[in-house]
Amino acid sequence: PPLRLRSSRSLAASAALVLGALAGPVASVGAQQWDAARDFSGANNPNGVWSYGHSSATTSTAGSTVGPAALSLYAFRRTGSLNPDNFPNWYFGPSAGSLACGDGNPGIFQPTRALTGNVVASAGELLAHPGCSAQTAFSVVRFTAPSTGFTPGSYTVNATFRGADAGTRDVFLVWNGMHLLNTQQSPGQQLVGRGASTSFFDTFTLASGDVLDLIVGPAGVYNSDNTAVNLTITSVTNAAVIPEPSTYVLLATGLGALGVVARRKRRTVTA
Repeated sequence: PPLRLRSSRSLAASAALVLGALAGPVASVGAQQWDAARDFSGANNPNGVWSYGHSSATTSTAGSTVGPAALSLYAFRRTGSLNPDNFPNWYFGPSAGSLACGDGNPGIFQPTRALTGNVVASAGELLAHPGCSAQTAFSVVRFTAPSTGFTPGSYTVNATFRGADAGTRDVFLVWNGMHLLNTQQSPGQQLVGRGASTSFFDTFTLASGDVLDLIVGPAGVYNSDNTAVNLTITSVTNAAVIPEPSTYVLLATGLGALGVVARRKRRTVTA
């Protein structure tokens, strides 16, 4: 029996299926985004959704509940001869005192020019350094999802760590007390020396009050542990589908194939 022609509606539906099947990564139009390095402030702590401080642990436990570590905010800023370049910064304290490790650490700073000496970093990178004592071991950049101006839903979480100094350090990414990245639990995964790096990327459902901690800790000796860190949180909820350029090529190929099928059916019917 002769084959029936597909209607234009059927072909349109097929085209839609092809587009849905071929659509690549999507972009979020008007996405909410927070970026630790871009948003860093040496004037305010807390700074909106961001807090900078130190902790004696990477998580805390209350009964059977594990949650974010207790965070002590940095309150000291290096100025004058301690910071001749006037880089934005936060530190545990001045250089004196055993808890401040004799050099003011732990702390965090952001160079406004490229560094090429003992510490190697680009302008605008965020550098965290751990402490030497049990009380101040971990240097923390904390993101807390706000209660206002925040849309609960799916968010990509992108964390990066790179050794900017000669030392060895452990790095962590912790979500509400759950380790997403923990080099301390993975022997041989510590970041050793300049250029050693690791990263984390995934999508999570975030709600107001959720806490993400970006943490640098000492792995043995704490000296020379400056570490370039960043954390970016970007919404993907209600994302508009914007195919990658390669998707349009695949779509054109698929639609061309549909056209060939339609022409063959037309010839079959009229033959």
